[in-house]
Amino acid sequence: MTNEELREKSGKWNTNSKLANFLYLLMRDELSCGTVEKLVRQAEKGENHVIQFTNGYLGQYASLLNKRLKEIK
Repeated sequence: MTNEELREKSGKWNTNSKLANFLYLLMRDELSCGTVEKLVRQAEKGENHVIQFTNGYLGQYASLLNKRLKEIK
């Protein structure tokens, strides 16, 4: 099956979301969908709460990535 055939059969989805693109690439190339789902569920538990990071450098980098991918409307 070619890429175009797969695109046609899977619904020809398009978006301009940088975050959706990042997650797509992550699941396509690096992590299983199940692993990403597990991590999203863990992250959702922190919603509306102050999240303390053990490693401040990594937390700051994650915050920088968040700003770069955040949807601007």
